[in-house]
Amino acid sequence: MWLVDRTVVVVVPQEPFIDWLTKALPASEASELTESLEELQAAPTAYCLAEVEGPEDLERAIERHHKDIFEHELASWVDEDEAWPRKRDLATFLEFFQVYSTALTVDLVAASPKRENVDG
Repeated sequence: MWLVDRTVVVVVPQEPFIDWLTKALPASEASELTESLEELQAAPTAYCLAEVEGPEDLERAIERHHKDIFEHELASWVDEDEAWPRKRDLATFLEFFQVYSTALTVDLVAASPKRENVDG
């Protein structure tokens, strides 16, 4: 086992995200959207941040990274950023997503993780 110098935040979609998604998708795709809020919440995305030391440090890290996380979550469903919410500030991010964090990150795999750039 290895301690990892990262804080993991888990971003869980909330009702405003589903509301946006059903409006943002083309009608044909929206009608085929089979994921319920509960299903989306059961399969959230985790993001690694630099290790934080306490609640205030975590708040600053989320404030610093919320735009990148928000846009990644939006882009994973809708490619056209014109369809994204215009307002993508911290308050809107926190309406769209519940954010949970880890106190400790432990890697149980001996091999180094594979990394892939998702910035494009």
